Amino acid sequence: MRKDTKELLLTALKTIVASNEFRESLLEINENFFNLKQESHIRNVLLIHINNFFKEKILNYKAISEHPRINNTRIDLSIVNLDSLDDIFKIEFKFQLIGDYKRGNIIYRKNEIAYDFNNKKSDLFILIVIEWDDSEKLKFDKACGLEKSLINFNKGNTNHWRDAINLLFSDVHTSELYEHERIEIYKPYKTLYHFYFLSQRCEKQSNVPYDKLFKLLPFLEKVQELQLTEYELLINQFINAMDKHMCSNYDEILADVNTSAEQLQNLTEKQLLAFLTAAILRDRFIDWYLKDFIKSGTLLLALKELQYKAN
Repeated sequence: MRKDTKELLLTALKTIVASNEFRESLLEINENFFNLKQESHIRNVLLIHINNFFKEKILNYKAISEHPRINNTRIDLSIVNLDSLDDIFKIEFKFQLIGDYKRGNIIYRKNEIAYDFNNKKSDLFILIVIEWDDSEKLKFDKACGLEKSLINFNKGNTNHWRDAINLLFSDVHTSELYEHERIEIYKPYKTLYHFYFLSQRCEKQSNVPYDKLFKLLPFLEKVQELQLTEYELLINQFINAMDKHMCSNYDEILADVNTSAEQLQNLTEKQLLAFLTAAILRDRFIDWYLKDFIKSGTLLLALKELQYKAN
């Protein structure tokens, strides 16, 4: 799957998890399945939200659970390009309690990440960690007649579970970690959901030159003379040339950065690549965004700055 498509899907997933609609789905799950680990329930509602997103944006993709099979196991959730069925974005899920990250359990968590993310060659690993007040949950569980409660898994020292997670993920090379802002719900008791997205790191590779990008410069110099069909060709060439340089963490790189045309000269090489990545992804949501991006001369300025910074 092309890198710009992967970035589109990753951005869409982050947006869905941040939405009020998804929060409402989590509330319903926790109200009804409070006595269970909720991995499959969360995966299934996320699948529904993803497919609704594709319908809304008229994108010919389909999210499918338990597909495909790899080494006699099923991928938790895949997003399939219906125009090219072998073009698949693979996602693995893990739902855990903070007690799963006590010191004695770390080696098991490390093996799980290695298997789900590396061995299955997943494009994305989503870790969901649930947190609650043990006494409040135990009181509710007993009121429902439950003899056993999930809080039993949290016995022992759980003070450093966040540090343990960050340490584990930092040991997964060629990966990029995004921690979503925690989601708080209050039914049937206060519950915090922590979402971690582990994706393949997208950074400039020294063995991947910018030749394809810089070959566009002569055409961009004559941008005012282009016909509509030539714009479409140039847009496709630009997207293809960026394939090896797309940045999954472009939003973090550009946080608090002025990306106006007048300030492009102040951007670093990494920030310029993030800026170009953002332009490609916005084109998926805003009609003719890249056409205007090119026509205004912004792409020409950005590539000239990139050429200067790279030399």
